Amino acid sequence: MISNDAYTTFMKVDEVSQICFGHNARMAARAVTRAYDARMQSIGLRITQFGVLVAIGNKEDASAASIARALDIESSAIVRSIELLKKSQLVCSDSGRGRRGQRLFLSAEGKRKLRQALRVWAEAQKEIENLLGNGRAETLQVLFRLQAAANLLEKQQK
Repeated sequence: MISNDAYTTFMKVDEVSQICFGHNARMAARAVTRAYDARMQSIGLRITQFGVLVAIGNKEDASAASIARALDIESSAIVRSIELLKKSQLVCSDSGRGRRGQRLFLSAEGKRKLRQALRVWAEAQKEIENLLGNGRAETLQVLFRLQAAANLLEKQQK
């Protein structure tokens, strides 16, 4: 455990990067994203697009706003992702407007691609689980605890 004095004195970048939860969480997230993206590349998707397809496929009344909330992604980023998926003809929308915006749904090709992506994702998931070995459940618990702590810290700042 590092004393409070160590946090208030000048630290070198490599010292901060060794102990910073934010830095290490981002580095881990990027590494995991790259690993999943490498597997998803074979079917022309990124892991972020896979997440959007799953979210749309799981919601009967999906809108960009509801998907953004479900995935905790900025609205502008989700709109860009949805537009790319529409351009690839994986996602369609109705012409609705108003409070809820357009309703999103998977096209027939989107459903086929999602089934294919689920197989690729399951293989990648299994590979990571195997590499984690006995620590896989503990790793998930630590990630959940880190997210909860960061959410609490964020709420305290408001």
